Amino acid sequence: MNAGCGNADWGGYDPIQLPLKGATTLPFTDFEVTVLRALGVARTYSSTDVMVGNAAGIFGLGWQYNWETTLTCSSNGASCTVDTGAGGKMKFAAQPSTVVGAGAFSGEALVLYKRTEPASLAAGGNNLMVRRPNGAFVLFQLDGSELYFVQPAACGSCMDASFNGSRRLSRDVDAAGRGLQLDFTVSGKILTVKDDLGNMLSLLPSAACPTLAGKLSYRAGTDGVETVYVTYEYDAPCQLLKKVVPSNVTAASGHSAQLRAYDYQSVPRAGLLTTVHNEFDDPVTVFGYDSSTGYATSLLDAQSSLAVTYPQPNQDKVVSSYGNDSSTVLT
Repeated sequence: MNAGCGNADWGGYDPIQLPLKGATTLPFTDFEVTVLRALGVARTYSSTDVMVGNAAGIFGLGWQYNWETTLTCSSNGASCTVDTGAGGKMKFAAQPSTVVGAGAFSGEALVLYKRTEPASLAAGGNNLMVRRPNGAFVLFQLDGSELYFVQPAACGSCMDASFNGSRRLSRDVDAAGRGLQLDFTVSGKILTVKDDLGNMLSLLPSAACPTLAGKLSYRAGTDGVETVYVTYEYDAPCQLLKKVVPSNVTAASGHSAQLRAYDYQSVPRAGLLTTVHNEFDDPVTVFGYDSSTGYATSLLDAQSSLAVTYPQPNQDKVVSSYGNDSSTVLT
């Protein structure tokens, strides 16, 4: 159980985020392999994303994943926001004077960006960002890692020459200098992620739903065979992720082969996740919602159970909570 954080209170194992009145799943990793850096895909669901009317992502309504970080700037690059999806947003403002770079940026006149949120609300901490003379943005994180946002050569509607618009994450470098290169422009693929040795993870579009991820593949090295390890299945309107299936797996008698399967309800809005099923098709998480507001009101899972009422705006009340090895703490 998450006992609360600086910005919000949470109830349950796959939690209800109380101030947003939304159901949220913990990140589920569909596939991961580590050589230099972990190459994998992890997804998390938020009913708040559905209730505010956001469009379906590459895994359908409500789902976000670990490689969708974007940089958006306006006012000719004076104001920028880094959106890490499930990890929250970071807001930056350009400083009036440039600074002289050091190290890999030695001698460069860098535009410096500082966080604009109060320290208590700054997700990820008061990190810094710079814009290089070549137009590349680099975000320096408190753990020593760096995120690069470089405009690809082929980009239909990205950031203009005055730094208005958006860019996707192009490179992720950890504190030890080990990089991952992201490419959203490879023909026939939604995304590729490569480490410095050429090991590559790919997401390929679904045949039935071309805007959604249909398969996850991995290639070892630069000359290995690209093999599909996971397949994603959706409903007929191509809005809802229904099942995540491992490749080349024979299901046990009486069961279907799956990593996870999902059920949803359509009232008051289509796409509200109600049940998460495990590999044996057992329901391991069940969310309940208010039928008129869409607020998450109850949670049953393997480690906790709770019901929540919202007697007044911005006021939450836990009706009951218990668990095998967890607790619910509100502050």
